[in-house]
Amino acid sequence: MIFLKGYAIGLGMIIFIGPVFFTLITQSVRYGRIAGYKTALGIFTGDLLASFLTYHGFAQLNGESLESGYLSIIGTAVLLFFGIRMIVKSGEQHLVSSKRNPGYINGFLVNFINPFVFFVWIGISAYVHKNFATGTEKVLYISGILAGILSTDLTKVYFSGYLKRWLTPQHLKWLYRICGALLILFSLRLLYHALSVFVGV
Repeated sequence: MIFLKGYAIGLGMIIFIGPVFFTLITQSVRYGRIAGYKTALGIFTGDLLASFLTYHGFAQLNGESLESGYLSIIGTAVLLFFGIRMIVKSGEQHLVSSKRNPGYINGFLVNFINPFVFFVWIGISAYVHKNFATGTEKVLYISGILAGILSTDLTKVYFSGYLKRWLTPQHLKWLYRICGALLILFSLRLLYHALSVFVGV
């Protein structure tokens, strides 16, 4: 029952739209479902590591900490890189590429270097430590959340495959440009967060 409660929370996180979502969709549409599943596995690894760190004491990270500011700087650089890369690659006219792509690495980096992901897991860890008495209950709840998140990501990849029926090369070009621009906007949000930590803007 505890696992199922966590699983329901994980499924509910499908409503979050951010850089992870756009990276997952564009990888799936451009390179195919296998690449999408690899990206989802990278995202899952990032969540797994973040949950482990916060559960075992990394929850000292908070919105005013220097660690948060440094993480935001790294996140800004990574998201900006991926956003510009998507816009540059938007000129390529193939719906599916046979070229090797670092889907797993993309998924892991975009998720793990995002401090807002850590804030979510810090909140979850605080809830778990407060509301569950035994280690087994805590692990079951967190495992359920992780399983729910992975399920939603795999579902997104599966249904993104049907998008290719409606995407012409021109449509794909604009999809990449829009998603690239959104990633750049997310990078600017992280930069603002870093500045708020370091200089108090």
